[in-house]
Amino acid sequence: MTLSDALNISSNSLNVHAARMKIHAANIANVNTPYYQRQIPVLAEDTSATFQDVIHGMNTGVIQAGMSFGPGGVVMSDITPDTKQGARIYQPGHPLADSEGYITQSNVDPMVDMADAMATSRLYEANIAVFGVVKSMATRALDIGRGQ
Repeated sequence: MTLSDALNISSNSLNVHAARMKIHAANIANVNTPYYQRQIPVLAEDTSATFQDVIHGMNTGVIQAGMSFGPGGVVMSDITPDTKQGARIYQPGHPLADSEGYITQSNVDPMVDMADAMATSRLYEANIAVFGVVKSMATRALDIGRGQ
């Protein structure tokens, strides 16, 4: 795996976790919106590289340990609605009330989304740190190449 690969994995992860944070923020913002269904981000391993890409990377990469590795990283594979139903409340004067006078509250549990947002924030910070370390390694390698 080259330093460029590590930077790409880290930056891709930053993008995924930023998108994940937006989903949690939207859920929290809609906690009192009738009929709103909580959205759940689904993350998966990035498997976009082919076997040939992996072999080529092993032959030309900085680390040539002879062991197989995947492309690495994470992708947001889906955004799925939470199927849990919100509470039905009798409000016959509400403009969104059904024929029986009920509205369905949002199924968002703000504590769950706050906890997920905090975990996402920590993952984002960890990837920023990884990005900084790889950048420092690349800078030091350039310095060594210049004879400093």
